[in-house]
Amino acid sequence: MRKRWEEEKGFTLMEVLVALGIAAGALLLVLSANNASLKRSASSREDLRIVRAIESKYEECVLGVESGLSGEFEGLRGWRWELFRTTTHLAELKKLKRIQFVAYRPDGRKACEWEGLHAAE
Repeated sequence: MRKRWEEEKGFTLMEVLVALGIAAGALLLVLSANNASLKRSASSREDLRIVRAIESKYEECVLGVESGLSGEFEGLRGWRWELFRTTTHLAELKKLKRIQFVAYRPDGRKACEWEGLHAAE
């Protein structure tokens, strides 16, 4: 004669608890990876916004749309820029001006510096 517990089908409580623990651990890993991905995405979006603002201001300065020599970037609190214009000293390049553009982070460190020769006005 068989015992009653040998005839019952299904999982034991211990097997169910182990399976739930494994599933919970896997879920935590997936959520953690998703959270890290969202943070990187937001950071990349902000970096791209900053780069676009810097490039835009540089082009405004080169094209003469921006007449100032320094200022703050619109929409970027604490970010500022400076522009230096100098004439070239080579006779063949008299019609060119050297433009140096520097962008600064809110903490005062240089974020980037661009320099180039452009046609004088």
